[in-house]
Amino acid sequence: MAAYSHFARKMAVGDVMATKLRPVDSLEITFLVDNVVELGPDNSASEVRKSWQWIKEKKARPTDVFGGHGLSMLVRTFVGNEVHQIVYDAGPSAGLISHNLSVLGISLTDTSAVVMSHGHNDHSGGLLFVLKRIGASRTPVYIHPRAFLKRGKLTTTEQGDKIRELEPAFPKMEMIIEHGGEPYVSSQPELLAENTIMTSGEIPRLTSYERGVPGHRAFVDGKWENDEAIADDTCLIALVRNKGLVILTGCCHAGLTNTLQRSMSLVGVNDVGAVLGGFHLVGKTAQAGLEQTVSYLKSTNLQLLVPAHCTGWQATHLLARSFPAAYASSGVGSRYTVQSTDVKAY
Repeated sequence: MAAYSHFARKMAVGDVMATKLRPVDSLEITFLVDNVVELGPDNSASEVRKSWQWIKEKKARPTDVFGGHGLSMLVRTFVGNEVHQIVYDAGPSAGLISHNLSVLGISLTDTSAVVMSHGHNDHSGGLLFVLKRIGASRTPVYIHPRAFLKRGKLTTTEQGDKIRELEPAFPKMEMIIEHGGEPYVSSQPELLAENTIMTSGEIPRLTSYERGVPGHRAFVDGKWENDEAIADDTCLIALVRNKGLVILTGCCHAGLTNTLQRSMSLVGVNDVGAVLGGFHLVGKTAQAGLEQTVSYLKSTNLQLLVPAHCTGWQATHLLARSFPAAYASSGVGSRYTVQSTDVKAY
């Protein structure tokens, strides 16, 4: 990835660890793009409000949101009088996220950074639009270097094995800059939003049952290579006082157990209070380790669990049965608030 080296973020792991993640009073996550639209009230979790429950703008039309295969979240942290806002992923297209922002009445002008979870188009297709809507000249965009690689999927045909190229995840770097982005290309953890949010950086693969995506390939140095691990997959981490870690995942190709272990190790906190996002527990390979994933989650102190996007219906049903008190449905426009117990509701 030498072509992008001059955009690389000059911050090593030691620099991040030297500046600790700040605990926040509240964390608010609003789904801007998701596979589903769910407007029914979720009585299983007090932290959850559907769009019609929190929208106050008269011109907003929360029932008009569109679902689509992809993910995007608006994330806000609250510490005393401070409010910090970032966008995590951008959905598959400008049209989808543009429409949903409009009908939800959400502005992105106060956004201080954009984080891309990994290099797949269903998470990055709306990036240029998001940057344009933010309207700043140098909005940091955090991207793992492998996310820029050309990707493909190995398929078996009557004529033999072939590579089916996937749609490119990102435009040229110059386009990101032209639209107001400042790329920070790094595989290391990063602190952002005034140290209230951390990116995981590359996630070590420690478990035997989380094996990535079979047949996934990347084009490196003129040839296709095995890319089943999808090493650019990352997550976001926040720490809410008295509630523990809140972990946001894009597709979780690294595996849910690996992702949680990485997060706890980085922050030095073993208490996981909430996990939201795509868990990618579809397909025979992922489902073979599903029971082990559930078993690991039961060892945590989960209070809120929101499977979204690519989790898959079988895994979602199992998670709902296994964690009846913590489970909450996802959906475009749904808002989740994880709040310290000693802070008044805002």
